[in-house]
Amino acid sequence: MHNIDKRREKEKKGRPPRSKRKQKSKAKHRRQAEREEQGRNRARNKSKRNIAKAAGTQKDRSKQGTEARQKKTRSKKEGT
Repeated sequence: MHNIDKRREKEKKGRPPRSKRKQKSKAKHRRQAEREEQGRNRARNKSKRNIAKAAGTQKDRSKQGTEARQKKTRSKKEGT
């Protein structure tokens, strides 16, 4: 019996009003825009990184750690 009542209630409700539908679609578009924006930012940062690498301003990540370690051990040996 309970299910029948629920179904009847749903049938009575029908389609949500235009404002509600519009609200939903606006939220959908906003989410979509945010996703696209993130993608654009990611792409922009990636190209910046590549340009920096080509220019030689950004050290290779694997080298960075080893150079820092060498510097540390060098200063320990020299006692500075």
